[in-house]
Amino acid sequence: MRICPKCGYIELNWRTNRWRPYVEYRWASEVEELISKNLKDGGTDTNELFAYRLAGKSNLIIERVPIQLFNAYGRKAFSMNYEHAEHFTDPFQKKLMEAGTT
Repeated sequence: MRICPKCGYIELNWRTNRWRPYVEYRWASEVEELISKNLKDGGTDTNELFAYRLAGKSNLIIERVPIQLFNAYGRKAFSMNYEHAEHFTDPFQKKLMEAGTT
């Protein structure tokens, strides 16, 4: 569940993946309107906010990641787990975090 800090909009239907912090998923049967021919052929599809792909053994799940991550890392954005998430932090933010700990 995502809540917008500015307007308070609550998005209930997308669930966050337990092991991959930037990936949200939903059953494909719930979002038939998002499934394009490109997704069915094993590709990805994008809009102004997210990139989507079909996942699972029978393509029963649709996953999405923020478009900024997809533009920066391509299909690797779908497989970033918690262990590697710190490597994808903005370098300026890393310097601020290091300065705050010393």
